[in-house]
Amino acid sequence: MSAPILTLGAMLRRSAAEHGEADALVFPDRRLTHGELEASARRWAKALIALGVQPGENVGILLTTRPEFIEAMFGIAMAGATAVPVNARYQPGELAYLIKDADLVALITTGKVADNLDFAERLAVALPSLADAPDPLRLKLAEAPALRQIICLDSPCPAGLIDCASALARGSDVADAEVDRRIDETDPQSIALILYTSGTTANPKGCMIRHRGIVGNSRNLGTRYKMEPGDRFWSPLPIFHIAGILPMVAIIDLGGSYLTIPNFDAGVALDMLERERATHAFPCFVTIMQDLLEHPKFATTDLSSVRLMNSNFAVQPDWIRDKMTAAMPHTIQVGTYG
Repeated sequence: MSAPILTLGAMLRRSAAEHGEADALVFPDRRLTHGELEASARRWAKALIALGVQPGENVGILLTTRPEFIEAMFGIAMAGATAVPVNARYQPGELAYLIKDADLVALITTGKVADNLDFAERLAVALPSLADAPDPLRLKLAEAPALRQIICLDSPCPAGLIDCASALARGSDVADAEVDRRIDETDPQSIALILYTSGTTANPKGCMIRHRGIVGNSRNLGTRYKMEPGDRFWSPLPIFHIAGILPMVAIIDLGGSYLTIPNFDAGVALDMLERERATHAFPCFVTIMQDLLEHPKFATTDLSSVRLMNSNFAVQPDWIRDKMTAAMPHTIQVGTYG
């Protein structure tokens, strides 16, 4: 009997081998199969290896919810490193604190996302010596002594950052065998993720989550939510948060599909739920539930495929509970705590 798969890299490798043509990620305008997700993750792993990232080192991801976030997260795991998802709402002071506190050796980010969101601009304030860095491949910043590279996904890339295409091209000489070796040598007891707390009473603290922990807890979630191979799990929650990561890992592990949206829009969400025949839904929060219920399309949207929904009715107004249960009498409604 083969050893149980208890690391993120090995988990994705297996899902690609067994469910290669099935959807793994579905966004409103893009989808990736399990095979495509694994191939993209391998490209990221090769790029990080070529850039000198060693097993056990920490690589940050500062992005909004997009396919590249998930590709990079699995790629970091395949390289034997630790992924550090960064809250996309962090301001420069918070970014400076986390980058140094987490000993990030590399950071994957982008520039301007929206009129009020420019990660490169925030990083320029957080890391003032970045503007004068002579070599983006070998950063030496007083504010972040461990940080060696910042990879920028979208052009134009500001000075001091490596454009994504160049970073990925550097990995072209790294053999698949080296990626597989790192996957196979990753200890399930090693750290897969560092997720920072909200910092409500003091500075945020990095919670170290082992491969065995994230894979095992995701499988527990799948069991409790009665997920089956081929199921389709819809969630609008940010992927930098454990509430986004857990169900995503759980459904990919089963060969199913993770359905999500970059920014919550009730109309887009209802279209996805119906068109993609979601089997599970994870709206959770009162603002999301209210927007769904009050949207003109809600009454005519076919939600018959949704077997289970995390609705958290214990903390919802009564009218939301009553209206949602009347509209979805066939759906098991659950809540979570913790």
